[in-house]
Amino acid sequence: HAASWWCFKKLLECDGMGLITAPIYAQAEVPIKYLMGIFSDMGIPFTFNKQPTFALSTLPSHTNILSALMNGKLKQVKMASSDVPDNLRSGSYSWVLMDEGAFIEEEVWNIIAPTMRGQGNDFVYQVLITSSPAGKNWTYEKFMESPSENVLLIRAPSWENSYQVNEEKLDLWRETMSKRMSLTEKRANEIQSPIWNNL
Repeated sequence: HAASWWCFKKLLECDGMGLITAPIYAQAEVPIKYLMGIFSDMGIPFTFNKQPTFALSTLPSHTNILSALMNGKLKQVKMASSDVPDNLRSGSYSWVLMDEGAFIEEEVWNIIAPTMRGQGNDFVYQVLITSSPAGKNWTYEKFMESPSENVLLIRAPSWENSYQVNEEKLDLWRETMSKRMSLTEKRANEIQSPIWNNL
Protein backbone atom coordinates (compact mmCIF):
# COMPACT_ATOMS: atom_id res chain seq x y z
CA HIS A 1 0.00 0.00 0.00
CA ALA A 2 1.87 3.03 -1.30
CA ALA A 3 0.02 5.45 0.99
CA SER A 4 1.27 3.54 4.05
CA TRP A 5 4.85 3.83 2.85
CA TRP A 6 4.28 7.58 2.38
CA CYS A 7 3.04 7.70 6.01
CA PHE A 8 6.13 5.78 7.15
CA LYS A 9 8.34 8.33 5.37
CA LYS A 10 6.47 11.21 7.01
CA LEU A 11 6.91 9.59 10.44
CA LEU A 12 10.66 9.49 9.84
CA GLU A 13 10.79 13.11 8.61
CA CYS A 14 8.36 14.86 10.95
CA ASP A 15 8.27 15.28 14.70
CA GLY A 16 4.59 16.25 14.93
CA MET A 17 1.59 13.96 14.89
CA GLY A 18 0.21 12.61 11.64
CA LEU A 19 -3.44 12.02 10.78
CA ILE A 20 -4.99 9.23 8.74
CA THR A 21 -8.66 9.63 7.92
CA ALA A 22 -11.19 8.01 5.58
CA PRO A 23 -14.97 8.16 5.12
CA ILE A 24 -15.60 5.25 7.51
CA TYR A 25 -13.62 3.54 10.25
CA ALA A 26 -13.00 0.33 8.26
CA GLN A 27 -11.40 2.33 5.42
CA ALA A 28 -9.19 4.31 7.82
CA GLU A 29 -7.98 1.02 9.32
CA VAL A 30 -6.51 -0.21 6.03
CA PRO A 31 -3.46 2.09 5.84
CA ILE A 32 -2.95 1.76 9.62
CA LYS A 33 -2.85 -2.05 9.33
CA TYR A 34 -0.31 -1.82 6.49
CA LEU A 35 1.74 0.64 8.56
CA MET A 36 1.71 -1.74 11.55
CA GLY A 37 2.85 -4.50 9.18
CA ILE A 38 5.78 -2.32 8.10
CA PHE A 39 6.68 -1.70 11.75
CA SER A 40 6.50 -5.45 12.50
CA ASP A 41 8.64 -6.36 9.49
CA MET A 42 11.28 -3.78 10.48
CA GLY A 43 11.26 -4.64 14.18
CA ILE A 44 9.97 -1.20 15.20
CA PRO A 45 8.13 -1.31 18.55
CA PHE A 46 4.61 0.13 18.41
CA THR A 47 1.29 0.29 20.24
CA PHE A 48 -2.19 0.90 18.90
CA ASN A 49 -4.58 2.37 21.46
CA LYS A 50 -8.23 3.15 21.12
CA GLN A 51 -9.02 6.51 22.66
CA PRO A 52 -11.78 6.50 25.29
CA THR A 53 -15.12 8.00 24.39
CA PHE A 54 -16.82 10.54 26.60
CA ALA A 55 -19.17 8.91 29.09
CA LEU A 56 -22.18 10.91 27.92
CA SER A 57 -21.47 10.51 24.21
CA THR A 58 -23.90 8.48 22.15
CA LEU A 59 -21.38 8.26 19.30
CA PRO A 60 -18.97 5.33 19.12
CA SER A 61 -15.26 6.07 19.34
CA HIS A 62 -13.81 6.51 15.87
CA THR A 63 -10.34 7.62 16.97
CA ASN A 64 -7.20 5.60 17.64
CA ILE A 65 -3.54 6.49 18.19
CA LEU A 66 -0.69 4.49 16.69
CA SER A 67 2.59 5.16 18.54
CA ALA A 68 6.01 3.90 17.45
CA LEU A 69 9.56 4.32 18.68
CA MET A 70 11.57 5.32 15.60
CA ASN A 71 15.24 6.30 15.85
CA GLY A 72 14.83 6.87 19.57
CA LYS A 73 11.85 9.23 19.16
CA LEU A 74 8.19 8.65 19.89
CA LYS A 75 6.17 9.10 16.68
CA GLN A 76 2.37 9.15 16.59
CA VAL A 77 -0.44 8.88 14.08
CA LYS A 78 -4.05 9.63 14.88
CA MET A 79 -6.56 7.52 12.97
CA ALA A 80 -10.06 8.95 12.77
CA SER A 81 -12.98 8.29 10.48
CA SER A 82 -14.49 11.37 8.90
CA ASP A 83 -18.07 10.20 9.46
CA VAL A 84 -17.89 12.02 12.82
CA PRO A 85 -16.09 15.24 11.79
CA ASP A 86 -15.83 16.48 15.38
CA ASN A 87 -13.27 13.72 16.02
CA LEU A 88 -10.89 15.67 13.77
CA ARG A 89 -11.11 18.99 15.62
CA SER A 90 -8.52 20.41 17.98
CA GLY A 91 -5.62 18.46 16.58
CA SER A 92 -2.26 19.69 15.37
CA TYR A 93 -0.91 17.67 12.46
CA SER A 94 2.37 17.73 10.56
CA TRP A 95 0.96 15.59 7.76
CA VAL A 96 -2.38 14.09 6.72
CA LEU A 97 -3.48 11.10 4.66
CA MET A 98 -7.06 11.32 3.42
CA ASP A 99 -7.81 7.86 2.03
CA GLU A 100 -10.77 7.79 -0.39
CA GLY A 101 -10.70 11.57 -0.14
CA ALA A 102 -13.22 12.19 -2.91
CA PHE A 103 -15.84 10.53 -0.70
CA ILE A 104 -15.09 12.74 2.29
CA GLU A 105 -17.26 15.82 2.77
CA GLU A 106 -15.70 19.24 2.15
CA GLU A 107 -16.57 20.15 5.76
CA VAL A 108 -13.92 17.65 6.88
CA TRP A 109 -11.24 19.36 4.75
CA ASN A 110 -12.30 22.69 6.23
CA ILE A 111 -11.81 21.24 9.73
CA ILE A 112 -8.45 19.59 8.97
CA ALA A 113 -6.74 22.33 6.93
CA PRO A 114 -6.38 24.84 9.81
CA THR A 115 -4.97 22.14 12.13
CA MET A 116 -1.91 21.44 9.98
CA ARG A 117 1.22 22.96 11.44
CA GLY A 118 4.13 21.75 9.35
CA GLN A 119 7.72 21.47 10.50
CA GLY A 120 10.17 24.06 11.78
CA ASN A 121 9.73 27.66 10.76
CA ASP A 122 8.46 27.08 7.24
CA PHE A 123 4.98 25.85 8.28
CA VAL A 124 4.79 23.75 5.16
CA TYR A 125 2.43 20.84 5.61
CA GLN A 126 1.86 17.86 3.43
CA VAL A 127 -1.35 16.11 2.54
CA LEU A 128 -1.79 12.96 0.49
CA ILE A 129 -5.29 12.40 -0.85
CA THR A 130 -5.89 9.02 -2.46
CA SER A 131 -9.16 8.11 -4.10
CA SER A 132 -11.13 6.87 -7.01
CA PRO A 133 -12.79 9.90 -8.59
CA ALA A 134 -16.28 10.77 -7.33
CA GLY A 135 -17.50 13.22 -9.92
CA LYS A 136 -16.48 16.83 -10.03
CA ASN A 137 -16.85 17.49 -6.33
CA TRP A 138 -14.75 19.66 -3.97
CA THR A 139 -11.58 17.59 -4.45
CA TYR A 140 -11.85 18.03 -8.19
CA GLU A 141 -12.50 21.76 -7.90
CA LYS A 142 -9.78 22.40 -5.33
CA PHE A 143 -7.00 20.21 -6.66
CA MET A 144 -7.66 19.54 -10.34
CA GLU A 145 -9.45 22.55 -11.83
CA SER A 146 -7.23 25.15 -10.24
CA PRO A 147 -4.33 23.48 -8.45
CA SER A 148 -1.70 25.66 -6.84
CA GLU A 149 1.95 25.27 -7.71
CA ASN A 150 2.33 23.23 -4.52
CA VAL A 151 -0.06 20.49 -5.72
CA LEU A 152 1.30 17.36 -7.36
CA LEU A 153 -1.46 15.47 -9.13
CA ILE A 154 -0.87 11.86 -10.11
CA ARG A 155 -3.57 10.11 -12.14
CA ALA A 156 -3.10 6.38 -12.27
CA PRO A 157 -5.58 3.90 -13.70
CA SER A 158 -6.18 0.82 -11.56
CA TRP A 159 -4.61 -1.59 -14.02
CA GLU A 160 -1.23 0.15 -13.49
CA ASN A 161 -1.25 -0.95 -9.84
CA SER A 162 0.44 -4.33 -10.09
CA TYR A 163 0.30 -4.76 -6.29
CA GLN A 164 -3.50 -4.81 -6.09
CA VAL A 165 -4.75 -5.65 -9.57
CA ASN A 166 -4.06 -8.86 -11.42
CA GLU A 167 -5.43 -10.19 -14.71
CA GLU A 168 -8.12 -12.21 -12.90
CA LYS A 169 -9.43 -9.08 -11.17
CA LEU A 170 -9.39 -7.15 -14.46
CA ASP A 171 -11.43 -9.90 -16.14
CA LEU A 172 -13.96 -9.77 -13.28
CA TRP A 173 -14.23 -5.99 -13.66
CA ARG A 174 -14.78 -6.32 -17.41
CA GLU A 175 -17.60 -8.78 -16.81
CA THR A 176 -19.38 -7.00 -13.97
CA MET A 177 -18.81 -3.23 -14.11
CA SER A 178 -20.92 -0.81 -16.08
CA LYS A 179 -19.08 1.43 -18.54
CA ARG A 180 -19.63 4.40 -16.20
CA MET A 181 -18.20 2.61 -13.16
CA SER A 182 -15.35 1.23 -15.24
CA LEU A 183 -14.27 4.74 -16.27
CA THR A 184 -14.29 5.87 -12.66
CA GLU A 185 -12.75 2.87 -10.92
CA LYS A 186 -10.34 1.55 -13.53
CA ARG A 187 -9.37 4.61 -15.55
CA ALA A 188 -9.41 7.35 -12.89
CA ASN A 189 -11.84 9.53 -14.85
CA GLU A 190 -14.11 12.03 -13.11
CA ILE A 191 -17.63 11.43 -14.28
CA GLN A 192 -20.24 13.82 -13.07
CA SER A 193 -23.37 12.55 -11.49
CA PRO A 194 -26.38 12.57 -13.87
CA ILE A 195 -28.01 14.99 -11.45
CA TRP A 196 -25.29 17.58 -12.05
CA ASN A 197 -25.26 16.97 -15.81
CA ASN A 198 -28.98 17.82 -16.01
CA LEU A 199 -28.83 21.14 -14.12
